[in-house]
Amino acid sequence: MPLVESVKKELTDAVQDAQKSGIVQGMQKVLALLSKHGLLQSQVIEPSLVGVHPSNRDGLGIVPHSVHQLLEDIASVGFDSRQCDPMCTDVAPGDREIERFNLQLAESSQGTIPVIEANKLKYVSLSCSHTNTALRCIIMGAPHQYEGSQLTINGKLQLEQVRLKDPAMAQSAETGLTWRVINHEAMSVEGLADLLQAAANTSAQLSRGESEFQILRRVINMINAKGSAGQVQFAAVKSTIMRTKPQCSDAIPDMFTFLVRHGAAKHLQEKLLMTEQRMKACKVECRSLGKDFFHALGMDPKDTRQDPLVILRHAVLAFGYCNPNPKQISVQDVRKLAIKDPAIHEKLKKGQEFLKKMRAMYGSNPEIKDLQKEHADAVLEALHCFEDNVVLFVMDKKIAFPSLQHIGWSFVNAVEKITGFKITNEFDGYLMKETASSSNSKPTEKSST
Repeated sequence: MPLVESVKKELTDAVQDAQKSGIVQGMQKVLALLSKHGLLQSQVIEPSLVGVHPSNRDGLGIVPHSVHQLLEDIASVGFDSRQCDPMCTDVAPGDREIERFNLQLAESSQGTIPVIEANKLKYVSLSCSHTNTALRCIIMGAPHQYEGSQLTINGKLQLEQVRLKDPAMAQSAETGLTWRVINHEAMSVEGLADLLQAAANTSAQLSRGESEFQILRRVINMINAKGSAGQVQFAAVKSTIMRTKPQCSDAIPDMFTFLVRHGAAKHLQEKLLMTEQRMKACKVECRSLGKDFFHALGMDPKDTRQDPLVILRHAVLAFGYCNPNPKQISVQDVRKLAIKDPAIHEKLKKGQEFLKKMRAMYGSNPEIKDLQKEHADAVLEALHCFEDNVVLFVMDKKIAFPSLQHIGWSFVNAVEKITGFKITNEFDGYLMKETASSSNSKPTEKSST
């Protein structure tokens, strides 16, 4: 049943006031109104029934590696459900957007986050999302690759092992947390979901704070909300972006500049999404690249006639967030993207064209599209390694590949080993010996002699 118009107006006014006066205090006023109108209740809910709201953490949702790291962190200090303040909403019947969002979260995790069947997805979290997902992983026996972990048997979480280490965490995994549940009808109030998740994240900074990439998502969300990138000034969105006092606040103006110049177009937002999906599949901590990195990444070319190398910039961004050894690329290297020197620019441009060519070859291959998930994930990982090697090569790093074509051969060879078929014969003349870097396409620097 839709909200009574007078109630909707009252909630809308409260949400707008909270954006001006302070989101944490404003959230409490909004929750009081929801309770007053019978739109808020307290309920113990099994973890397996709770997914993640699409607005959670500015649309980033959860990061699988952070979920599993949280399990180890909790196990080291002990679980106390009283430290949690879970908030969720029930799922409206037939809400396909929420189903798709949660399915994509699971699929991007490479099996580390269990899928919730559509008929069991009854609620979605606005806070405590990582904690509830961690509890759900315990119940589902998800893979958990941590050396020396006391929570697993043969690399998988086991409830009884958890019980031996932390009975309180095992109990919450079985019975669930006590949630504040908001009626889904109330979520039609513009800005309500965004306010609640932002305020909850601000209150919970000590548990699992906002990552730099989450703030990057917030910036792009604000650019989208305000219209085309050319019409948005930082001053107009600064207060909203900064509302949660993020730790990366000094980098945000440069993040904004990079996105306005090189990330706001639709096809470039798709690049950001690819980086996000890769980051969620990686077993690396959420990183902060910092103010200087984004300042360099957002610089326009010194020669305005030069290619701005936008695709290569996004490959560098993905390298920074996802590569196991991100310090191989320094801020000084990133500055090369805007350098005037024609020889350096030409090498960077050739690298970008090679990235585009191989991405197109990967995306258009019908046999790759028909692969089973396990093989498809492995091929995608090989593509990421190929792209990282191209970044290292064009930045003049010492890697095992003497040319772009040799890097191309390595990728084709890796795909053939995974799938049994060859996607092209173009690089047959660039055969390399089976080294660590040529056999699996992972970026490996040469040792100095």
